[in-house]
Amino acid sequence: MRPIAAVILLAALGAACGLPSDVSDEFTVSMNEELLILTVGDTAVFQANVMRGSQDAPGVPIRFTSSAPTIVDVRGDGLVRAISIGQAEITATAVGLENTAPAVRTVRVLRSVAIESVRPTVTDTPDGRTVSWGEVVEITGAGLDPGGLNLIFVNETPATIHSFVAAPPDDETASDTLRIWIPAGVPEQSSILLSRQGGSTAAWPLTVVQEDVLEPNDFTRRTLEVASAALDLRGLALEVRPWAAGQLDCWSAFGGTEPDQCWSDGYTLEPQSQDLTVVVSFPEASFQTVPLSVEIGNAGGDLVWTVQRTFSFCGDFSGTGFAFGVVDHYFDPDADSVMFPLRDAPRSLSFDLTLFGEETSIVEAPAGNPVTTGYDLRVYPGYRSELPPDGHEENDYCHVAGALPWPTGGLDLTFDHAEDLDWFHFTIPGVRPDLGDVNVVPETEGNNTFATADTLAFGDRATGAVFGINETDYFTFQASAGDWIDIEVRADRNEDSALNSLLQLFHGGEQIAINDDFSFTTFDSRITLQAPGDGWYIVALQDVNNVGQPNSIYELDVRRLGPESNAVMMGATSPDGLADADFSPFIQIWQDDRSRDGEINLLIEDAEAVSTVLTPGEYLVLTYNKRGRAARYRLDVDGRPLG
Repeated sequence: MRPIAAVILLAALGAACGLPSDVSDEFTVSMNEELLILTVGDTAVFQANVMRGSQDAPGVPIRFTSSAPTIVDVRGDGLVRAISIGQAEITATAVGLENTAPAVRTVRVLRSVAIESVRPTVTDTPDGRTVSWGEVVEITGAGLDPGGLNLIFVNETPATIHSFVAAPPDDETASDTLRIWIPAGVPEQSSILLSRQGGSTAAWPLTVVQEDVLEPNDFTRRTLEVASAALDLRGLALEVRPWAAGQLDCWSAFGGTEPDQCWSDGYTLEPQSQDLTVVVSFPEASFQTVPLSVEIGNAGGDLVWTVQRTFSFCGDFSGTGFAFGVVDHYFDPDADSVMFPLRDAPRSLSFDLTLFGEETSIVEAPAGNPVTTGYDLRVYPGYRSELPPDGHEENDYCHVAGALPWPTGGLDLTFDHAEDLDWFHFTIPGVRPDLGDVNVVPETEGNNTFATADTLAFGDRATGAVFGINETDYFTFQASAGDWIDIEVRADRNEDSALNSLLQLFHGGEQIAINDDFSFTTFDSRITLQAPGDGWYIVALQDVNNVGQPNSIYELDVRRLGPESNAVMMGATSPDGLADADFSPFIQIWQDDRSRDGEINLLIEDAEAVSTVLTPGEYLVLTYNKRGRAARYRLDVDGRPLG
């Protein structure tokens, strides 16, 4: 009877486990079976699981074994250790399932990670161990595959990988070749440190020159030719160092020139193609903190400028001037680069970066003493976007602006990242008013009260000057209810006036409109609105600082807009109902005069929605999320002719 009882007991155990041996061929062992390359001393953890069909079979133990334990040792929990040079197979089997096919992974063990030599590519030194910030060095050795390295450092600073060429895997004596950039700011006595994910390490001591590989460019511009291939320069630096006579120059047109207050790098870019994209990156979050400016212009000509982090470029040289736009934008701390796509760029272009140690006209004073600031500089021929596109990209810059639905419609869009700027273009058909066809009316002195205001009519241009302190010039004209009134000051744009104008409009003794600087590019003012009633209107023009000067001359145009002009409304909303902390859309409308005089001028900006009146012409729209967050949004457009 005992043999019968034993058979019954085994069958019961098999049924209880749910793994009868006669169906074990229905199971498989799943494991990554790609070739794994380790170096001597490395460790890795293998994971495997048992499947029955497409379902996991939990609770089935797995056994790992090595075909050559003296080369690759493996523990029962899958911990693999490379012991010596060679090759072994690690097999994972399901315990108790005799007919289940195992999983097998080959492990090849190379020499322990080692640095055999380091060759600088620029610095010529007898020992080969002296390098500069930003220099590419070529490392030869074993186990240098960056995919298996978790540390590639120079001293305590991560190094950027330039390129890697693996040794032939079947040649145990061949060497890998790894190229890296020397990071800016590392100490004079530093070491290259490499560490494999499994634990083996290697080091190589270096003497690092305390300036970048493109120096000297503090007082002599460095010329960079941009041919068919991109320039890729990493580990450059604005070196903060003691000033000495004749050794320091500030390229910036906006900073002070006092010693120890201004550090600059000046470049002349010579592109072979006329479209160019310049990318400046700040690897160590200095992008968020240092008072740094970037200035771009025709080499030897007028310098145009921007302050990194707050300005967006509309880089188009195809007109007579260079256009760029400003946004008051809270960039995300993770955003580390500023891009400058340039269209129709000149053959010789100045490009300057300046670090300030004091307050200037364009930056605030630094929070502390300036320190050497590392940056990367990449220059690409043609237009290039490093940004993840949405359905309407690439429209981050005005010369690639997308088409806006006109006169009515909407777009479902995405601020794909913290820096995202969406540019669109549209056209209002018709004949643009000829601002030169006007009746000139000189002011009469004594027009500094409502009662003594000079009388104008639509189409008149008043000319005059604001001479004295607290002086205001008044003008009056008649309008009918429903008239679209357009009042514009031209002073600062005439380049021979010191007037910073403030414009007010009154009706029935009440102020109904005020404007100071209708565009960030000018101190001139403009008011456009629909007359609320019949009668006399009074215009007040003064210097915003109440400081009149003899050359504070102006032209004041009073126009009635025709039926071809359009009342325009635009609004941006979040379909996801995001809170203000994440979503604060801003909309700007620009006059696009690049085909006429090379300029774009900001007409109006507001949060979430704008409402204005536009005459026939070409226009640009810029939207951005002031909160610096990726977000979906809807842009709706409504344009209706006044007639």
